[in-house]
Amino acid sequence: MEESAPAPAKPQSFLAWFRKSRGTTVVKNIGWQFATKVVTTLLALAAAGFVARALGPEGMGLYRNGQAVAGLLASVGVVVSQQVLIHRMLTHPDRESSYLGSAMVLVGVGGLVAMLVGALVPWSFEGTSGRLVVMAATSYFVVLFMVPMAAWFESRMAGRVLAVSNMAGLALTRVWEIGCSVLGVGVVTFAFSQPLGMVMMSALVVLAYRRRNDRPAHLQWDRTAARDMLTASLAWAGLGVVNHAQLRCELFFLTGMKGTAAGGQYSAASELVQPFLVIPGFMMSSLFPSVVRSYAADHDLGQARLVQYLRLSAALGLLSALSISVAGPFLAHLIYGPKFDAVAPMIRILGWYLVPAFLAPPCVAWMVKENLGWLAAIYSVAGLLLTVAIDLTLIPVAGAIGAAIATPLAALLIGTALPLLHGRTRWLAATQWRALFWPIPDLQAIIPKENRT
Repeated sequence: MEESAPAPAKPQSFLAWFRKSRGTTVVKNIGWQFATKVVTTLLALAAAGFVARALGPEGMGLYRNGQAVAGLLASVGVVVSQQVLIHRMLTHPDRESSYLGSAMVLVGVGGLVAMLVGALVPWSFEGTSGRLVVMAATSYFVVLFMVPMAAWFESRMAGRVLAVSNMAGLALTRVWEIGCSVLGVGVVTFAFSQPLGMVMMSALVVLAYRRRNDRPAHLQWDRTAARDMLTASLAWAGLGVVNHAQLRCELFFLTGMKGTAAGGQYSAASELVQPFLVIPGFMMSSLFPSVVRSYAADHDLGQARLVQYLRLSAALGLLSALSISVAGPFLAHLIYGPKFDAVAPMIRILGWYLVPAFLAPPCVAWMVKENLGWLAAIYSVAGLLLTVAIDLTLIPVAGAIGAAIATPLAALLIGTALPLLHGRTRWLAATQWRALFWPIPDLQAIIPKENRT
């Protein structure tokens, strides 16, 4: 009798492969960080309502301007890119202690320099009060050294540690803001909220790091590692400064041209969009290590996973933009009260900024992997100039509505049009547009070929 031919192997299902791979770890990591964002978002919305009602449009404009300037200075202090550090620790595990120790020294020194600049530069957009607000808001820069430790936990996909520290720090921040609102204190006192939260987060991250058994035994300064990180991070650090300036220039221009009341209205609208922006942030921290490992194992697999990452980002961006555009005006009235009813049309427009914002992290992940920080910096500077041009055109004519239109328009042009100008990134722009027109991830595509049968 002839033996029957063996039945062809069935393709392994996505769920079967997922259970055997690091997928469970990834989901746990995402789950912890997502829970953090839900809790802190609810606290942020509650605190935003208290702050807006207590300060009014004028005080709100002064407070958010001070925070924006402090954030710009903080971006100057973080001289080592978090993604570059994660990439180096994952690709050179034998030198992890050198990279981590050197990064802590570099970022700590950068934070001290940024704090000194914040104390010396006379930011006087609102006279003495404005300067005091900025100085209070920059008082946490001394603990920026813990940023590399957070990157180390990200490389381990230890979402629980980061979730607990973020929740504790942000809860303290929001409770401080609510307390200041209830007590009716001055705007300068509000500005200490973020420093208190950062100190809490730093303390918990350091404590968790000391308790881990798999941490490097001895951190050390290594000139070669420091030079490597600075060289690779220089463009990304500059890009961070430019990106922050680009995100805040509407507020700066609007406040300067139309007054702090207009800036306060715009800030209130932005704060309802901000909670959605944490989603691409935690996706980046959760999925970036997996993308790095995929490229290291198989370039084609890494590329396939990046494309699915872009599709997932496009789907979430479109869903978030539609949600905030529909529900945002109702939430604004509920949270801020009648003094801020003018923000409703701004929220409907600003919500569409989420689409390019969600597409950005996968593109950054690929450019870090390709060591294209210099090209990203060029795009960022060009994008800042484009944003300024759009702002100066629309804000004098339409005020806060013009600023709201400028934000998503500039972000879309920067993220999807500028990459068309260079051969290395042209495929990235095309992939983004394909993701927007077909934002449905193919889960089977992220399974390694050897595990599909």
